[in-house]
Amino acid sequence: MKRLLVVALVAALVTVACGNDGTPTATTDRGSDGLGSDSVLVDVVYISHIAGSDDVANDIAELFTDRPGTTVTLHDITTPGGQAFATEQNVSDKFAVLVNGSAEHFRDGRTITLTDFPSGRGTSDVPGGGWTFDDLRQLVDSLTASGLRRAAGAATGS
Repeated sequence: MKRLLVVALVAALVTVACGNDGTPTATTDRGSDGLGSDSVLVDVVYISHIAGSDDVANDIAELFTDRPGTTVTLHDITTPGGQAFATEQNVSDKFAVLVNGSAEHFRDGRTITLTDFPSGRGTSDVPGGGWTFDDLRQLVDSLTASGLRRAAGAATGS
């Protein structure tokens, strides 16, 4: 219950502070550990008045809070900035997550399309898609220095 309260409080603060107008909501530096210099950009494009959209978008921002090398930006397409971003990126879905500019990724032998809500979170307005929060986390981890460190540690048993 406390965790749910903390997540709700953080989500509310992010929404109030950023207004979901395309301002990055969760940004961390990659650091200088020699594992690359490019950060992973996660852009969440959504319609705020659709039930559940704010919650899922904020859950994604929370997922990557304090993740080295990851920048999450929420784009509510009911705002001029969000609409401009969606148009620029050719996003026509009610909900989409772009990782480094693309909603479609090939990982572990399958194509993951990060449109619609994640599996298990669908509504009558936006169905649950063929992806999970874990798919998204693993994809982003595979592209960041922290993910490379975790993979190297697992391979060496440390």
